[in-house]
Amino acid sequence: MTFGIDISTHQVLLDVDFAVAAGTEFAGSKSVASYLPNLTVAADYHSNIDDIIEAGLDHAKFHYAVPNSRNTPEVTAQFQWDIRYRAQPTDAYMLDDEPLDDYGTYWRDDPAAAYFEKLHSLGARYDQMWFYCPAALTRASGPWPKMLALRAKGLKIMWVSYGDMDAILEPGEEPYVGNTGFTDPELHQFTSAWTVPGYTGRIDRIYSRLSVAQLFKGGTMTFEDKFREYARLYPKPSTGEASWDQMCGNLMNRFGLFTTPNDWHPTRTGPTAWDVALASGPRNMNPAAAPIGAIHWWRNKSGNTPGHTGVDLTGGGQNVGMATYAVRESLGAAIGIQSVAGYSAAKTFMAYEGWTNNYAGARHSLAATAGGGYTPIEEEEDMSAKLYQRKGDGRVHAISIATGFDYHVPSEAYRDLLLGWKIFDDGAPPIILADNIFDYVRELAASARVPAAAVDVDALAAKVAALVTIPAGSLTEAQVEAAVRRVFSDAGTV
Repeated sequence: MTFGIDISTHQVLLDVDFAVAAGTEFAGSKSVASYLPNLTVAADYHSNIDDIIEAGLDHAKFHYAVPNSRNTPEVTAQFQWDIRYRAQPTDAYMLDDEPLDDYGTYWRDDPAAAYFEKLHSLGARYDQMWFYCPAALTRASGPWPKMLALRAKGLKIMWVSYGDMDAILEPGEEPYVGNTGFTDPELHQFTSAWTVPGYTGRIDRIYSRLSVAQLFKGGTMTFEDKFREYARLYPKPSTGEASWDQMCGNLMNRFGLFTTPNDWHPTRTGPTAWDVALASGPRNMNPAAAPIGAIHWWRNKSGNTPGHTGVDLTGGGQNVGMATYAVRESLGAAIGIQSVAGYSAAKTFMAYEGWTNNYAGARHSLAATAGGGYTPIEEEEDMSAKLYQRKGDGRVHAISIATGFDYHVPSEAYRDLLLGWKIFDDGAPPIILADNIFDYVRELAASARVPAAAVDVDALAAKVAALVTIPAGSLTEAQVEAAVRRVFSDAGTV
């Protein structure tokens, strides 16, 4: 059983870390305000999402909106999609279908389905959609044929009942859904009065019979997700061109840097796609045999160049990401998805010349990218803490092996220090441990969310040197202090 919470401005003072420590594995925040006649970003939406991410739930979060009497379901869905904050391709989107606005607006089957269909047209998968169903109201407002059809495509039901029809309803029991057809709901909000140590307010708590992996597509991005995310970020090239047209090779190279930032080193990137094809080795002429990440190649029938290229997103040549207007699914200005056969049919002056498993020697990393998660910075067996940098967060965090506490750095100067903390690679052991640094950090900031006003480099250096156990015959405390100061100096933070 998996437990989660939903929060809004009423829980803005909640430290989501406390909820995680109490067993919370996923969380969501209201993104569209209720009680207002016009569509408005919900109060504290951004800070709540920040808190959810900082608590380690970037891979398991959702955003929710409520019906609004002044706007159609389609307009509401468009607004919610446009205001997404720090969204990942694995995020879920929930319609909190209850009459919270001043006009008691509630969406029955047709408008509720229209809302989700609009989200789908904007790029959300059906398995990313959650439908919040207040028990008595949902039972009284059927039938729900369109919503049942969407559920068959992957939409999830969140049933909301606090002991409804069962005064001693406990997590894990089957809630009473009546004749709605929403049997065995994937999620159940079973209380609005949960509390956690360190917070006096009440919290909506949810349980699910599904795992986080099932609720959020494994908390990972598929290779196709990566391409869609890249296109969302760069519907036009970041270098100012009006579109990706005539930039197929450029897109392949930039997408490679996106998927494999530390190990994408093609031996050639131009001047044309066909030139890169010739530098990529033998080609397999059977597109059906192409694996995920394969690079497909075309040449001009007259003169070979400039040619064309695309990357296989799902294997088999059926879904190829490429830069062209001749796409089956557009994701921006001349960027989208097409099949090998579809492109060849659209561009009859081009000849398909097979696929390779590399782009001039560079290969895509096919390891699933966490929809959040972390990038390890250092892992030593004798460390007192493991350091990592959360994707999308930009700040270094440390989990103490001794205590289990997760800290994040409250200023850029400390971030620079930790990113450069392997400062004894000149032969001496790396003995500055994360816990030592954070002992001092915690003295400067009572809360990790309150930035330290100024970095006292001398005090930090002395504190670390005093806390570190220096192996016999290695560094003196003065050398440790000098090393700490050097990190700040090298980072330009002194």
